[in-house]
Amino acid sequence: MPVFVGEDPDSWLFRAERYFQIHKLSDSEKMLVSTISFDGLALHWYRSQEEREKFLSWSNLKERLLVRFRSSRDGTRWDDIKEVSPN
Repeated sequence: MPVFVGEDPDSWLFRAERYFQIHKLSDSEKMLVSTISFDGLALHWYRSQEEREKFLSWSNLKERLLVRFRSSRDGTRWDDIKEVSPN
């Protein structure tokens, strides 16, 4: 399983999904396996999020991970865009 430190979440998710396909993992197994691959900033983020609001599913984890770590082409984090958006 590839290690995720908070950079390039799309590539990490692509490789993680391939790993899950090869090993035929269920959603609950995906949650467990993915979290052992977190390190550094990603691990810190996961632990703080898990304390505030448990992850409900693999889809929920992916969504929240992308909101936190995905950058747009200009380098702006999605969280920053949401704060500026009127909706």
